[in-house]
This record gives sequence, structure tokens and C-alpha cells, in this order.
Amino acid sequence: MSPGVGGIQGGNIDPRAQGVLLPSEEVSQVSRPSTARIPSGAVVEGLVLSQEEGLYQVRVGNQTFSARSSLPLFVGQRFRAVWDASGDVPVLRLQASDLALLSRFPAKEQPVALALLLRGLPATDDVLVPLRQAWIRLGGKPETLSALVELWARGLPLSDPQASQLSWYLQLNPAQVGDLWKQVRERLRKAGADATPQEWSRELKAAREGNDDVARFLQAHSVASRPARPGVDPGALLAPMWWPLDDREDPALARVATAREEQGGRRIWRVSFETQGNRLGTVQGELVTNGRSLTVDLGVGAPSVARTVRQHLPELEEALKAVPLGLQHLGVSVVRRRESSLQRGVDMEA
Repeated sequence: MSPGVGGIQGGNIDPRAQGVLLPSEEVSQVSRPSTARIPSGAVVEGLVLSQEEGLYQVRVGNQTFSARSSLPLFVGQRFRAVWDASGDVPVLRLQASDLALLSRFPAKEQPVALALLLRGLPATDDVLVPLRQAWIRLGGKPETLSALVELWARGLPLSDPQASQLSWYLQLNPAQVGDLWKQVRERLRKAGADATPQEWSRELKAAREGNDDVARFLQAHSVASRPARPGVDPGALLAPMWWPLDDREDPALARVATAREEQGGRRIWRVSFETQGNRLGTVQGELVTNGRSLTVDLGVGAPSVARTVRQHLPELEEALKAVPLGLQHLGVSVVRRRESSLQRGVDMEA
């Protein structure tokens, strides 16, 4: 599966539904709903935006659709499936090639194998067996399986309470997340406007060690912040995290990966991210620092989007002045063939 939120393979439809680059005069239309219909039988790649009572809001290319699924999905998950439009509500169905591969597994292993195959993860015995044992031990619920696969992909223990925390976190909707981040902000205000980072850290630690939903949210957010195990591409496979914007906007789903490197005897830190915007489409970026200076590179999908972002670079540069690092470079470019920048993931150490 491609790491991008792709589009439709096959069928004659509006090219905007296929994730292709748009001419500059058309980019402003990206956020507008399209009347283009996906033909039944087309293979689609997309992103799950929300879930409610078995109905999913999914983004395919630059369009948003309501659909059901023949397999359990979670918010933030990328998928590749056959679009079945034969009924009143479209259904996402596993591809025939994947079904053929799935049939090679014993019936008792197929749910776990499916959860792995959907994410492009290896469905080998050394992965299947411990996942299935942990899943049965924790009750065998579909949402628990999704969380366990995420824990495995991050190299974390396959046990409660992390599985329960992550399962709950992945099912939150933007309104719920926005309210939780608002409560986190209110607790941080207790430290005062002139608080040091250490004082804010203590307030966050106290909130995280509580017994309410805020503590549960921060604990799960910490789990979702863990990098991928070696060999697993976090941009393509791992569930994103909910990141707060301002009080007037819904939180954003974003994938973040960190890396530490040694270059010429010097330590370098990288932070890569990828998120989907309603107006800008996919935005990815990388921040690199040696602890003294900072470079920031942003990537977008079309020239007109790049021009829009460049108009706002002075505002971003002003905001970055609050960071105690010298800004050496800030730029934006067009990523014509989108490849995830989230290639490596290790714990960042200061």
C-alpha cells in the first residue's frame, strides 16, 4: 500500500478524486465537495476521518465520502479496498488478492492476519502467535486487535493498560479531543503565564498521573507518540496522533517521527511530520537541529499551495522566534511524487 492517501485505480471519474496534482486555478476547489461518484469495483486508497455507529467518513483523494466497511477500521487508518457501490451506502471490501492470501491462514488466525495485512505488516508466525494470544487474553474485541497491532508496530508490550488506552484514544472524535485538550490547557494555566518549561512539565506529569479522562488521554497520547520499530514506516502504517490547534479549530490528525543521528561526531535531531488539511491537502515537513540552530522544510502537493504557504512564512518565522534556537532556514517546496518523510523513528534524547 502506498504511504500516501491515494485515490482510485480504475474507472472514469473526476481526476480530483484520484489524488493527482491540480492546475493552479483548480487548487482552490480542493476543499469543496465534489459530485463525482466512484464506480463500483474501483480500487481505492484513503484515510478514515471519523466513525459513528458503523458508518465511516473517509477521504479518497480530495473528496470525503460516507461508507461502511467489511472489516473494522479506526480513525486515522489508511486503507486500500474495493469500492462496492451496489447498495444505498457504499461498502469498502478487501481486495480479492488479499482475500486469496488471507485464505492461506487457519480460520482462527485470519482476524489477526487481516489486521496485519491491512497495514502492510508481516503476517508471520513470530508476529501472529503473540498477537493472537494477547488478543484472546484481552477479550477478543475488534478495537482491541487494532490497538495491539499498533503496539506491536511500535515495539511496545502487548498488554493492558496500554492496549485499552490506545483503543479508546483511536475511537475519539474531534469534538471529544478538542474538549480534552482544552482541559489540558486549563491545567497548564495553573503554572502561570511566566512558568518555566520544568514547571509546565510538572503540571503535565500531575495531570497524566490522575484517574480521570484527561489522564487517560495524556497516557494514550504518550503511547501514540512512540516511534515505529525498525523496518516499519510510520507514515504509512501507524495511527496518527491528535494535536491541538487553537481553541476555535478542531484538533488535527498528524503523524510524527523523531530521529537522532551522529554526523561528523556531532549529534543531530530530526522531527518529521505529515498531516492532512482541508484547504492545503497533505502537508509534510522536517525540522533538523543540532541543539543550537534550526532548519525547517515544508512540502506540499501543488505549486499554488506552495505560493499560499510562502505568503505566510513570515508569520511562521515570527512564531519560531519563541524557540531558543537560531533559525537558519525556512522553506517550502512542491512534492510532486509524494513519498513519506517519516522514514526513521527513534526516541529523541535532549
